[in-house]
Amino acid sequence: MRKFSGIALIQIPGDTLQTPISFNIETSPFGTKKISVNVGEQLNYPVLPVKKALADFILEKDKEGKLP
Repeated sequence: MRKFSGIALIQIPGDTLQTPISFNIETSPFGTKKISVNVGEQLNYPVLPVKKALADFILEKDKEGKLP
């Protein structure tokens, strides 16, 4: 399991939010990856789509080798 934290810039319709996040990337013995994202602040926007978009972005960056 790899653990990360940082600041996310989230673009939503009509606004850009900045919030602290932490996330874990866990790789199963079969090679599948599970990503869990925690948003540090209360957002004035539904959290599920934000977490899904962040998880997709994180998975893409991991595939590109841009995460340690």
